[in-house]
Amino acid sequence: MEKGLFEFKKVLKCVLLSFITTILLGGILAFIVYFWQVEEPTVRIIIFAAMIVSVLFGSFVLAKNVDSKGLINGLLMAVIYFLVILIISFIINGKVSFGVTNVTRLVTLSAAGMLGGILGINTKK
Repeated sequence: MEKGLFEFKKVLKCVLLSFITTILLGGILAFIVYFWQVEEPTVRIIIFAAMIVSVLFGSFVLAKNVDSKGLINGLLMAVIYFLVILIISFIINGKVSFGVTNVTRLVTLSAAGMLGGILGINTKK
């Protein structure tokens, strides 16, 4: 029981790491948008790509720090990341919709989390 809670703490730390990565990549994007004219659809795609990279990185680091179940831990991390994004979106907009965009985002982030978990476990020394 105690090990499960300890593993969940690692998941939450890596979710935080993913958000820090997202913020850093968002800062780079803001710099690019400030100096060069970038169309809004392109910005949306780049933000989505930054989220994917962040979840992939966070789940990779998580899998390097756990002994097993990289796939499940990566998926769990990605789902928590997505839920936090939804909560933030709800706080800002006052509503959340489960349209094609959010379903696609959930599936893609989940796949990135599982891939990062697999890669992290398989690259252990």
